[in-house]
Amino acid sequence: MRTPEKLTEAIHQRGGKVTPQRLAIYRLLAGNQGHPTAEAIHEALREVMPMVSLTTVYKALNELAAAGEVKRFDVGGVSHFDPNTDPHAEAVCLLCGRIRDVEATVPDEDVRIDGFRVSSVATLFYGYCSDCAARRIET
Repeated sequence: MRTPEKLTEAIHQRGGKVTPQRLAIYRLLAGNQGHPTAEAIHEALREVMPMVSLTTVYKALNELAAAGEVKRFDVGGVSHFDPNTDPHAEAVCLLCGRIRDVEATVPDEDVRIDGFRVSSVATLFYGYCSDCAARRIET
């Protein structure tokens, strides 16, 4: 994802509007390595903007994903948003739920599937982070 300032500039150049709520969402995402959910972003945003709706957050995040500014992927039926759009995979801990970026060869959106248009690709590895793996061995 671009910096919030560059993203704002790009949206303005396309004729779009950037509301204070959207700018706050961009700032919460910038450099965020936690792969937040819309609900987590909404909760953090409500600390400074108590009246912001979850619908506003979802709309902004989905527009960012459609524009390729964030990567959206689902884990256990819950959408997560990653501002790191460089090719990489995600490692998901089955015990604590932590998600982190990992280097891996990931196919890009140019994959051809007959009768299907690929818009994004997500590669997820499931296992145990080092902390949880150590706890599993101890018990």
